Amino acid sequence: MAHLTILSTVLSADVLAELLGIRPDERWERGTRPHARGKFAGCSLGSRLPDTAAPDAHLADLLERLGPVAANVRSLVGDNRVHSVRLWVYHSIPNWNPGLSIPAPVVERINSLGTGLEVDVYVTEGAAPIALNSHLSHSASPGDIAGH
Repeated sequence: MAHLTILSTVLSADVLAELLGIRPDERWERGTRPHARGKFAGCSLGSRLPDTAAPDAHLADLLERLGPVAANVRSLVGDNRVHSVRLWVYHSIPNWNPGLSIPAPVVERINSLGTGLEVDVYVTEGAAPIALNSHLSHSASPGDIAGH
């Protein structure tokens, strides 16, 4: 799965959605979510693919949805009233070999948004998933991700 999440302590979810310029899949106001996320108003837009699709396919689908509003996403990244604008990808695997491949064109599209990429990898071996987290800044290049 992949999604874009926008958070703010100043702007309402409706204003964030308006600034995004596309109807989000989900929106919420401050205090309506548990844990740290409840400190923020926010909205999110996700991939339209089934959960079983590969992480890079989810990212590609989400980036396709964001294409018409890419300039708005870049503006939100630089707006000091916005706490964060992040792309997230979740990868769940049944073993301890959590490989994740993101093709260079997808990395370039992410970089052009200025959002960076948050990756959550869940190893589902055993009774409960174990989260392995990673973050790539928006200045990462395709070579950085490939380990070159």
